[in-house]
Amino acid sequence: MSRPVDIEIPIDEILYRGLLSEWIDGEQVLPDAIDLEGTSVNRDKYNPDRMAVIKGPFVGVASVRICDFPAPLDRHNAPAYRFEAFDCPEPGNQAHAEIRPVRQGLGWNENHKIALGNKRLLKESLAAKMRVLALTTT
Repeated sequence: MSRPVDIEIPIDEILYRGLLSEWIDGEQVLPDAIDLEGTSVNRDKYNPDRMAVIKGPFVGVASVRICDFPAPLDRHNAPAYRFEAFDCPEPGNQAHAEIRPVRQGLGWNENHKIALGNKRLLKESLAAKMRVLALTTT
């Protein structure tokens, strides 16, 4: 059974992202590490072991805090996109959360289609805010 969902995640909480080898270039997280349908992360509050996200194919871990999310992406005649963190505990992972792009004033809509150019800009902006913390040696 999952714990109750936290309506808000504190803006200074650290979020950890597992990384595939092809999502890393030196100490830089590449845009392919960002899933605009929900970038899976672990919350420090419920699992402060940053290495816990390194499972299966993951070889590294990156971190980001909500207060470090990129500035909203302004669009002509449309609401700006901004990133928000959503608490999504699962029975096997109580620390699970997702980072998603939302349209300001409209919230998250899983059926909303983001234009290709905006997808690229959103992925690049969030990846640039992530910090590679550790890599496995195997």
